[in-house]
Amino acid sequence: MAPTPTTRAELVTLLQRAAELEHQLLCAYLFTAYTLKQELAEGGLTEDQLAAARTWRGKITGVAVQEMLHLALASNMLTAVSADACAEEPYFARQNLPLSPGDMRKLFGYNTNPSQTEAAWLDLWSFDASTIAAYVWFESFEDEVDFPGPTWHGPTQLQAAAAATSTLVEIYEAIATAFVTLEPDDGKPLFCGRPERQLTDAQMTPIFGKGLLSPVVDTLSGLRAINTIILQGEGDTDAWQTFLQGLDVPGTGDLPTSAGTSHHEIFSKLAEDLRVWIGAPGYEPARAIDAAFLSHPQDDTPDAVFARDLSALFDEIYGVMLGLLWAAFRHDTDGTCEEAEEYERQTLVQLALRAMIYVLSPLGNTLTQVPTGATTALGHPLYAAPRFRFSAQSMTDMTWDALTARLAKAAASARACLDSAPCERLDQDVWLTPAYLAYVPPDGPTTPHGTVRRVLEDFLALDLTFMSERMQRVRDHAPPPSSSPNNVCMGLNDCKGLDIAGDAAVAGAGVCATASPHVCSTLNDCRHEGGCGFTPAPATQPTLQDHPGDNACTGQGACGSPVLPSIENTYGLNTPGEAYYDASGDHPAGAGSVWRFARIRFEERMKAEGKGFGASDGPGDVGKGDFPGWTPG
Repeated sequence: MAPTPTTRAELVTLLQRAAELEHQLLCAYLFTAYTLKQELAEGGLTEDQLAAARTWRGKITGVAVQEMLHLALASNMLTAVSADACAEEPYFARQNLPLSPGDMRKLFGYNTNPSQTEAAWLDLWSFDASTIAAYVWFESFEDEVDFPGPTWHGPTQLQAAAAATSTLVEIYEAIATAFVTLEPDDGKPLFCGRPERQLTDAQMTPIFGKGLLSPVVDTLSGLRAINTIILQGEGDTDAWQTFLQGLDVPGTGDLPTSAGTSHHEIFSKLAEDLRVWIGAPGYEPARAIDAAFLSHPQDDTPDAVFARDLSALFDEIYGVMLGLLWAAFRHDTDGTCEEAEEYERQTLVQLALRAMIYVLSPLGNTLTQVPTGATTALGHPLYAAPRFRFSAQSMTDMTWDALTARLAKAAASARACLDSAPCERLDQDVWLTPAYLAYVPPDGPTTPHGTVRRVLEDFLALDLTFMSERMQRVRDHAPPPSSSPNNVCMGLNDCKGLDIAGDAAVAGAGVCATASPHVCSTLNDCRHEGGCGFTPAPATQPTLQDHPGDNACTGQGACGSPVLPSIENTYGLNTPGEAYYDASGDHPAGAGSVWRFARIRFEERMKAEGKGFGASDGPGDVGKGDFPGWTPG
């Protein structure tokens, strides 16, 4: 068992250890999901096997999303007990993968049972049976078998024995015990952190499940956070309930005893399903990743250079995303560190989530479809992949101005990739996710597609520039108080002065959204704050999203605010689209930019009300051309 902390410093260290392990597993799971093939044309899969692979990808990605929740909960707990906020919270740092058996022992306490022979380690692994077996082991409440994952081929002196009990469970049991027993000797209560500087459902959107991300303010709320982590991860309700009963804390009997299918159950079922296909002729569910590219890239061919540039860009954006979250969590207790105002903090959180969903996700999926130029022994292409390289230097300067500049730098890096890439790579067709980032033609493939060029131009260069400019405009500004509806993006303000800076010369000329930042449907605070319009109905009824920026009331919104340049209608269709879009250009008839459609609806509304308005240089205008018959008012 991990020793129970006896000081605040020991508890902080243990919480940091828990946060890092959640972070490491999160990166590993996403990498594995990215490597799964998505189409029959990639080879190695029958139709049934492809259907299974797509299901598995969704399952693994869902586990990764919950690991994000666990990282957020660990950070909330750390914030709650941190006496020196600037020095001790939050914790998004991590060592770069791979983690050797020695790293696992040093960082997390693994490899302590001398009766076992196989040492636990962790790396960015492609999807296969040994990878899933390792994930089953990591997510086990108790595991008395040797580590079953890929074999470690490093120095023999690091082949320490594996732990008999999941160290992650041990860490949380020690933290839970400290929440009950620890009496700090620094004169401050154990839970002395400011709850308003923790992340909640309202800020992170309900992607984690409503009510699961709440501030930690006392022993019971701390145990509730750990309860969510254990039930979602290891899921051994009986063993965990026995442990909780031993703590003898009033109220623990009312904590949930189920959190749906646990990670251990998901991976165990996946391992069972996988056995059906193992040994089938030609079965290859994952793309072949170039391990040399990940560790020691030396090839200077155009494909290899482009693949390395894309991977470096992923790491650059990944670092900025962590910096945005860190700045949102950070709070000042003694005037020694910068603290964001509440509206600024909302912006930091939402931009971090948007970078994660709309930038890193399509880039990560794209990377595993970009060849490095190397081949397997059988002549099959080897592909690149995101490395999730963490740079400690990237976490040293995270002031508002520095993060603004880093977003702009990442956008410039994306443009540099556009300028230097081989043309055949830019025009390469790639599978994309989320689905609303790319159009799915009615008679085309069943998965959404785009090109590498569009990923770089729209999701990276345009979106990152937009995010950087938003940071500049939001600084020291809050939405102007007004009875007029807030707007979800530039150029949609109903009146003079109703943009974020309060200096719009006329209606329709505002530079920035004033709606409360949110990234997903139904989270809008007010009328006119739903990015895509009405709440999405079943996929067969996309007609309810024909009022972007013009929804009737609170909670009746789809997409988020502010509207990113890349975002299209969730289903790729706007019902009255035929009136505005033709079949030429990048988008088939009926598909198109959410912002541009919102601007059209805005102009129609203003004209119907007899109000004047000015022109806008909205984000959807960049490089898209004009709609037939439409000129800005």
